[in-house]
Amino acid sequence: MALRGLEAVLRERRRQQKERGSERSCARRDPERSFALHGPTARSTRESAIRDASHASATATPRKASEPSGGRNYEAAAAELERTVHSIQRLLQNLESNRKAETARAKAEGRTPQPYSAGDFARAEGSLEWPLHGSLVGHFGPETHPKWGTVTPNNGVDIEAAVGTPVRAVARARVEYISEDYGTYGQMIILNHGDGYFTLYGHLSEIDVTVGQEVEAGKQIARSGDSGSLKGPILHFEVRKGGTPLDPEQWLK
Repeated sequence: MALRGLEAVLRERRRQQKERGSERSCARRDPERSFALHGPTARSTRESAIRDASHASATATPRKASEPSGGRNYEAAAAELERTVHSIQRLLQNLESNRKAETARAKAEGRTPQPYSAGDFARAEGSLEWPLHGSLVGHFGPETHPKWGTVTPNNGVDIEAAVGTPVRAVARARVEYISEDYGTYGQMIILNHGDGYFTLYGHLSEIDVTVGQEVEAGKQIARSGDSGSLKGPILHFEVRKGGTPLDPEQWLK
């Protein structure tokens, strides 16, 4: 009987140890139960820790999570701008090839080629009227973004202007190319001034001419806008000799 009694006591102790082990296991899985098992002091400590963490979160200087994202977005837009620039280079080279072929045909047929030019554009260097008036916010040559450090090519100038400002031809020309959406240049016009000279007008909001139309200096050809622009409402203006970009500030008076 004594032996059976001892065995019963041992079984009871093992059962109690098993229950305590089960409670500790549950406590590890359930923090709320852990605090309940360990009494009000532990709960008070937990609540204090939560308050401290909340206060630290509220008073800490917030990290500008948008900055890395903004930088990546700008880099992507800059990469797209560079692709557009290369595409325009090829386009202008093709237009110049077409112009030369047209000139050759005209001469072969006894016609005077490009009556809209006659060398006037080259002689007008430094005296061309501006396509519109506004502050220059972009100059010819590589540009470095002041915040992100991204370098982008600028083959012309960027003139700040309210959306809808009239844009005028800087010299007599023929409308050679129009696009309603040319990548990061948005709505765009290219004028052919003859002798291999072209001017380009980008980020337009409205186009008022058609391909093949001849225009005089000062004629309104479009209205400025912000289509495709990384700088807000501007006119992007370029001067080209064939596919080679020239500094517009040396041509405008």
